[in-house]
Amino acid sequence: MRSQTTVLRALLLLCCLGLVVYCFFIYPGSDAFYYWEWSQHLALSYYDGPPMIAYIIKVFTSIFGTNLFALNSIGALSLIVSSYFIYKTGELIEDQETGLMAALLWLLHPIIISRLFLKVTYDDPLNVFWAIAIYYVARYIKHQKTSDLYASGCVIGLMLLSKYSAIVFIIGSLLFFILKPSQRKIFKNKHLYGSALLALIIFSPVIVWNVQHDWISITYQLAVHKSTATNHSISWISANHYLGNFLGNLLIFALIPIMAIYRNKLKTKPDLIDYLLCMSLSFFIFWLAASFFITVVMMYLAPVIISLSLLCAYYLKKYRYHKTFWILIGIFFIASMMRIVEGYQNSTVNYKITQQFIAPYQQVHPLPIFGYNYSSVDEMVFWVNDKTIAPLPCIAEINQYRYWNASLTNALVNRKIKQALYIDFYTVPIPAITIPGCIDQYFSSCTKLPTHFTLQQPHLLTNHPVTSEAIVYKCSNS
Repeated sequence: MRSQTTVLRALLLLCCLGLVVYCFFIYPGSDAFYYWEWSQHLALSYYDGPPMIAYIIKVFTSIFGTNLFALNSIGALSLIVSSYFIYKTGELIEDQETGLMAALLWLLHPIIISRLFLKVTYDDPLNVFWAIAIYYVARYIKHQKTSDLYASGCVIGLMLLSKYSAIVFIIGSLLFFILKPSQRKIFKNKHLYGSALLALIIFSPVIVWNVQHDWISITYQLAVHKSTATNHSISWISANHYLGNFLGNLLIFALIPIMAIYRNKLKTKPDLIDYLLCMSLSFFIFWLAASFFITVVMMYLAPVIISLSLLCAYYLKKYRYHKTFWILIGIFFIASMMRIVEGYQNSTVNYKITQQFIAPYQQVHPLPIFGYNYSSVDEMVFWVNDKTIAPLPCIAEINQYRYWNASLTNALVNRKIKQALYIDFYTVPIPAITIPGCIDQYFSSCTKLPTHFTLQQPHLLTNHPVTSEAIVYKCSNS
């Protein structure tokens, strides 16, 4: 219906406009500053993943300057571009209305808002290229055009440059072509292998970097993201954590296609629907298996929302479940707004403490600053605009920081720094806190400063006062 399509299009445009406007007001999560630090040290790859996000941030900060809008706009643009290609895929499967419904289901899902918009990470380009790749593979399945095959290879290469978990996309797509008899002829098509070669060439900088660094990116990823499981029962706890995340956040998405398929199990489905089902199921099984060995967090689930949104939109439209669709949209919108409000409150705390207390203190008493981890350190580097800030080298996760700020780290290790600050951020009531024991390796004494680095503000949802504090030690070498 034209009126329904008009309403959906207007709502989608309004949501996209809202994302752009909100970029001027929000403070991104701490991960954004971690990847911003990457953009200050461009390389072919990094310990913690491929380089795409670093180059994207470099481009945006070069255009808009080193400010919060530059970082926020990456998240907003990622969602808008992804929504466009989800819309085009839905249109390819059925019609414009299906595409618009799928784009809205994707855009308003709480995981997408909280994990891709409010937190700028390498998951943003991963999901953009995932949505584009879904579109071009779907086009190839429907039209069998060689150009779409090469476009898919190009986008898959860019996806691999964004995050290693792009391998799940490749696995899911290959399984579809293997399991679908009418599509197996692709393996006799020489252009499939040309497309694969193109993807490999695009991804080759990461391979070169890893060869030069003894495959440190792979070993680092496995070590840092490894589950804390030490026995069989704890492995099951890790898997149950993944299942809880999946079912808690995506159960309704999974139920709609499952119920529709069961109700109409004797009817044939379009190849594109089979492809999306295969992608969704492959994703679920892959991460379920991985959850026995690594910690799987909600952010990892975002790509499957692309295929599930398309599936849900197709079945909701096909069987005219319009009321169900609007109920879903309403629930997603309310949940997403709550995530935005909560995210805004949490992300502004460290910024305000830094701007109101630490930055002025540094102007009067300029000293090197150290933190426990790279997240808090990156925020201070960005906001204070001071390069004499670094994580303690005793923390394993600092990876390349020891090379990026080598002179400061060497001075610390050799006890050439006479005075410095150690800072960590906490929300009151503060648990029992002790300064990291490893700091004794670098300073002869550390004294806690008076706790005047404190911020109190009302919780935006409950109006209860929330107090946050920066615990500051002044350390010295005699």
